[in-house]
Amino acid sequence: MEDKNHEDIDPGEPILEIQQLRLTPSESFTGRIRSSIHRRIFASDALDFSLLAFFQTMMDYLAAIFDGFSGTGTKDQDSSSKK
Repeated sequence: MEDKNHEDIDPGEPILEIQQLRLTPSESFTGRIRSSIHRRIFASDALDFSLLAFFQTMMDYLAAIFDGFSGTGTKDQDSSSKK
């Protein structure tokens, strides 16, 4: 089987009978398609936002835990240890 570039193939003239069977979609059909696309985009954006918020919150909690165990202490402990 030979690899041929699809641009090299000449499909010829369109068949008139098939071209005449072409129907234009109704306005309600395109509206349903458009609303379906918008629903999917909204669901995708909502999922992105919820995951982003979750991971940012978890990173804040982890940063607070690591700051608590870092051993720097508070100002009261530092001043009492110098006496």
